[in-house]
Amino acid sequence: MADNTMTLESDVDAYAGIITALEHVPMVRESRPPLKVRVENGVATLTGVAHSLIMRRAIVYTVASVPGVNKVVDQLMDDSQIDRAVAQALSTDISLDPDQVVINTYQGMVTLIGPQLSEADQNKAKEIIARIPGVREVAIRAN
Repeated sequence: MADNTMTLESDVDAYAGIITALEHVPMVRESRPPLKVRVENGVATLTGVAHSLIMRRAIVYTVASVPGVNKVVDQLMDDSQIDRAVAQALSTDISLDPDQVVINTYQGMVTLIGPQLSEADQNKAKEIIARIPGVREVAIRAN
């Protein structure tokens, strides 16, 4: 029982250290990306969305350097990865001309801008996009 208590306490300390360390990374502090952190037995698992690959790397590096963190599991997505995943998913499931559609992603919120779609196609597009890891919200606008 004592070992479990020590592990729990060290995981709580590591979690607190991670949150504090991330607050000292200017790009994270200023943009407040939607991140989730879980620490179990010294393993920090990161999920959520970073704005860019550079931010993602900064987050992982920072977390890895926190005392009590033995390993980092990076399950973060960045906005450009989401853009590519949306484009690929839509190209196989909905008949949209890729040259007429613009995909904008910010912190996992995807906006699809393109020609007017029927309500059925809009619903199908939203359903497809919502299944992509890292997507938090979907909006469709006609241009």
